[in-house]
Amino acid sequence: MKKAFLAICSVISWFFLLLVYFVPVPFAFMVWVITNKFDKRLFWLQRFRGLWGFLFVFCNPMWRLKVVGRNNFSDHKPYVLVSNHQSMVDIPILCCLFRHYKWVSKFENMNIPIVGWFMKLNKDLLIKRSSLRSVRHLSDNAAQCIAEGNSLMIFPEGTRSGSGKMRPFKEGAFHIALENKVDIVPIVLNNSYNALYPNSWIFRFTRLSLKVLNPIPYESFAHKTAIELACEVQQQIQLELDKMQNQNS
Repeated sequence: MKKAFLAICSVISWFFLLLVYFVPVPFAFMVWVITNKFDKRLFWLQRFRGLWGFLFVFCNPMWRLKVVGRNNFSDHKPYVLVSNHQSMVDIPILCCLFRHYKWVSKFENMNIPIVGWFMKLNKDLLIKRSSLRSVRHLSDNAAQCIAEGNSLMIFPEGTRSGSGKMRPFKEGAFHIALENKVDIVPIVLNNSYNALYPNSWIFRFTRLSLKVLNPIPYESFAHKTAIELACEVQQQIQLELDKMQNQNS
């Protein structure tokens, strides 16, 4: 009976989510046409993407999202934003921050309908992990993006955890922070894994949490290696994630 109830609720939710997913596309194009001549950072297009993510999350009656610490970083200086990665719904959840940033993402995400189109329109940074040339170009593109005043959003795990538990953090995001002398902002996602399991279309009633921790100033880690920094930031995110999970249990 419970499975049937979840299936019915999921069908209703998918109906509303598909409307939210596709309907805003022409409006996003209009925002780009109107603003791209004077808005070199594509600030307003990113704000629209934030609205799209917000609607995607809040139009699902089976989800409730709590956002904490949104004001811990601003749009007026660049950061390297790093978040754990539990589920495919993490992308629209992070859009609910309503902050300006570019994604650093694997090239395969360009094949996701709408998401890939948004990424191309917003000039997000893409990487082919199997291509050494692409990895080298990422460093140059990231430096230019930061120099233009854009923050970068990165999943240091590289891919979804698959089990809800964090994978080891890769060093790429921390190399970027060190090379460009910018602060790091740790972000914690909790419970998104339970919202939609991998390879499943069934939603679950879920209380989602998104928490932005205090920025880590560049001066505090300038002397460290990317490997050391990756381990320390992962420990910080894991500690906060454990607290959030204990509060929900």
